[in-house]
Amino acid sequence: MRVMQEKIQDKRAEEDALRAKRAMETKEREWRQKEKDEAEKQMRMKKELEDAREQQIKEKERALQELAKQERIEFERLLSVRRKEQALEREKEEKDQQKREHVSGALRVMNDDYFLLDSFSTCSSLNSNKFRREKK
Repeated sequence: MRVMQEKIQDKRAEEDALRAKRAMETKEREWRQKEKDEAEKQMRMKKELEDAREQQIKEKERALQELAKQERIEFERLLSVRRKEQALEREKEEKDQQKREHVSGALRVMNDDYFLLDSFSTCSSLNSNKFRREKK
């Protein structure tokens, strides 16, 4: 009987050891799965973060390109306006120069006419005095 009790105890001890071993293996598998899941989660998060950064960089580049395009358009517009203003200014200066030349020419003609008239008056006066002296 004692031998049987010992056999039963040995068998129970073996079964307990086997259950403990299986429980430990189960816990190990669960821990490994948890670690694996955590590592996958970290990788997914890292990938999402990298994708978000890449998207952010692309968006920033696109925004900078759009800004550069708008600045180029504004520059071209201002340049065009400036060129038109310069052309108008040149035209105005040319017209003013033509007016000055016209007025200068007219004044010269008037001045020449005045001198001719003055010369004529002087000559007439002299001739008239000469004529008067001859009459006397």
